[in-house]
Amino acid sequence: MLPHMSGAAKLGAASPSCVADRDGEDTANDSLFAAIIHSAEDAIFSTTPEGVVSSWNPAATRLFGYSAEQMIGSRTTLPFFPDRIKEKAVLIDALLRGNPAVSFDATLRRSDGTTVRVYVTLFAIKNALNEAVGIGTIARRIPAF
Repeated sequence: MLPHMSGAAKLGAASPSCVADRDGEDTANDSLFAAIIHSAEDAIFSTTPEGVVSSWNPAATRLFGYSAEQMIGSRTTLPFFPDRIKEKAVLIDALLRGNPAVSFDATLRRSDGTTVRVYVTLFAIKNALNEAVGIGTIARRIPAF
């Protein structure tokens, strides 16, 4: 398992249908999933339903300016997206109740105070029983033209 990716496995990010082998046994390849997330150019992180960061990939460090060590275990109220802070509780509650993923453009405030435009997708992370056990966030920088 790659560093800082254990939170994704704990939250049950892999769907059983995605990891069943030919005999129907679960063969979740945690190393493969961790490598995909670790290698992604998009910032990917997860939080518990209470808002505690449980995983943080290297692209999140590059985009947000905070290391995994700084973020994992800390509570986040999406301070990174000041233009969406009022919507945060409503969005998270809706996702945890089963609503589909939501995507939006936002202004990201980085650790150094600078801002950048990003496209964000928030989604519920579900376990094998289809219960929401966390929130996943993917953020992609919108190139300036």
